[in-house]
Amino acid sequence: MNQSTQYIIVGQGIGGTMVSYFLHKAGLDFIVIDPALPSNASRVAGGIINPVTGKKLAKSWRIDELQPFALKSYQEIGGLLGKELVLQTRVHRYHSNPEDATKFEEQAETQDWFDDYILPLQVNEPAINNTLGGFTISPALKIYGADLMDGWRDFLKQKGCFIQDSFEHTQLEVLPNSIRYKDIEAHKVIFCEGWGVQHNPWFKDLPFNAAKGEALVVKIEGLQPDEVYLKGVFLVPLGNGLYYIGSTNEWVFTDDYPSDHKREELERKLQKALNLPYKVLKHIAAVRPAVKNRRPLIGPHPQHSQLWLFNGLGTKGYSLSPFFANQLVTVLQGKGGLDVEVLLSESR
Repeated sequence: MNQSTQYIIVGQGIGGTMVSYFLHKAGLDFIVIDPALPSNASRVAGGIINPVTGKKLAKSWRIDELQPFALKSYQEIGGLLGKELVLQTRVHRYHSNPEDATKFEEQAETQDWFDDYILPLQVNEPAINNTLGGFTISPALKIYGADLMDGWRDFLKQKGCFIQDSFEHTQLEVLPNSIRYKDIEAHKVIFCEGWGVQHNPWFKDLPFNAAKGEALVVKIEGLQPDEVYLKGVFLVPLGNGLYYIGSTNEWVFTDDYPSDHKREELERKLQKALNLPYKVLKHIAAVRPAVKNRRPLIGPHPQHSQLWLFNGLGTKGYSLSPFFANQLVTVLQGKGGLDVEVLLSESR
């Protein structure tokens, strides 16, 4: 039986989830196609929205806009699904070496935004090896990504607009003013495939760099709940004494499976940071598409206006997706434009 819809969304990681949410909120018709694999990059990520990142203690790009919008969006979806999807928290960051402490002092003297997000260390956590001091980043957010994506998928299934299947690019036919995929005809298709873009014949040649990340899920008894710790590695609360430990970043790799050497690296860092016993319950890995300038790539194909891309979220998917998915849907309704910094046409 033939179907018709306004939009087909390919992929239901955090990007596809947020694009479909804002299409739903706008009252537009769509179908999401995704194989619902447990190892996509959005599920392997820690789900932290951290306003101050990296060794250089850089303020995250546009975080003053992105973080409040993300909080509002995840709370709205949580209300719709009847789930708590976001934790308002803090990141307690400990210096790993004297150079870290020196860099912090230098930044504190020169960056006028420091007082907006940086506080003296706000917790006395004896379980964390604190020999050089540190500081607290606040506010920060923890997004429960698996609960979000599972809940949204169930919601879409109930609405009859989710197809659990791998997308076959060879089955997509570009028509003069629409597209056809198998028995579905739509106005446009929006590719939110993450690293699956490597198999996309229309967008695979964009300047993506693949980055493999690995993380552990461990059981730790005795840490103060609902706080995020960072000393060489993130310790992110998942509830019930479970913590996400990660993640690694690897630019040269041969597969997307968990590796022994990265598990050893993660455990070595965890042991340096933690003064408590722990038990490893899970070792996870995934590949994410990164872009050199760390900006998303969003927009239509230059020759086929029916084909759109929403990708390049890198390690910032949970902070970038709500704001720019909303912006994309506004553009599709003819009500605005995309920011020039994320325009696909600017990357070619």
